[in-house]
Amino acid sequence: MIKAIFAAREKEGQQFQVDFADLVQAKGIVGDRNFAKSKWPGQNITLIKIEEIENYNENYAQSIGLSDARRNIVTQGIRFWGCSNFPACKSIK
Repeated sequence: MIKAIFAAREKEGQQFQVDFADLVQAKGIVGDRNFAKSKWPGQNITLIKIEEIENYNENYAQSIGLSDARRNIVTQGIRFWGCSNFPACKSIK
């Protein structure tokens, strides 16, 4: 499930939460600082699990908020599959 969606208009700018977002394939979130940029794979949209934010806060006695992670989409209860050789993936782990 998606817990939150964030965007920022400029690099290092304040992230703002939105109720919904317009996504364009291979470009990202309309209105976000990384929309249509392609300096590195995955730059256009980033995800993080809320469980990882909670683990970080617990393990390091911190209290960072969801937007502090600087990721566009915060999920909960979703297992991510990926490959360490993206975009030249032949299998997922």
